[in-house]
Amino acid sequence: MRNALASVALLALAALLPAGCAQRAPVAVVPAIAPAAFDRPTTLAAAQDALIRGDVVTARARLAALLAHDPADPEAHVLLDGLERAPLDLLGPRSFAYAAKPGDTYVTLSTRFLGTPLKAYALARYNGARVPAALAPGTIVRIPGEAPAPPPRPRARRSRPARGAAIARRVDPAGAVPLRAAALVALKRGDTPRALALLRRAAAIDPDNPLLRRDLARLTARTAS
Repeated sequence: MRNALASVALLALAALLPAGCAQRAPVAVVPAIAPAAFDRPTTLAAAQDALIRGDVVTARARLAALLAHDPADPEAHVLLDGLERAPLDLLGPRSFAYAAKPGDTYVTLSTRFLGTPLKAYALARYNGARVPAALAPGTIVRIPGEAPAPPPRPRARRSRPARGAAIARRVDPAGAVPLRAAALVALKRGDTPRALALLRRAAAIDPDNPLLRRDLARLTARTAS
């Protein structure tokens, strides 16, 4: 009887204990998952690549992500302008014709003539193309702006006249006098070739001198015999 009463008392006491005294199961702590970092260069490249392939839907989605991350993103706005603005308003009405060469693309032409590859889609639209990746060699592409000046043609090198020809164009009777004197000295020394060369130089710059013509004729005849 006493044991039964003790058991009832213990049960009553347990019922009166506060709920906080009861043993609780441990609660698992779940670490927070950090959001993935925004990869701007990859997103920008994906938008540009989509435009080059003519995939406007994907391009708009990528551009929306870029502008959501940074509403003032300048390169995203360049791509968006090429997608939405009228090409003539964006690039201007003046243009010149260019025949596409092997290896040319709208990206390379935009880089070369417009200063950035980001205007490739705008340049394609300027030419009525919706898929910039398709540019066959020989296609006439209108390039906005003024045609670049052609490179200067290399100047032809002027051949220098022979020394004797230069002397023949110069008439200098006074200069022929010492040449004739030197020729006579060389002749006295027996140096006929030098004397003949000096007389020819003198006759070239004083062709109307009868003495020079006579001396040259005599010496020429002597050397020929």
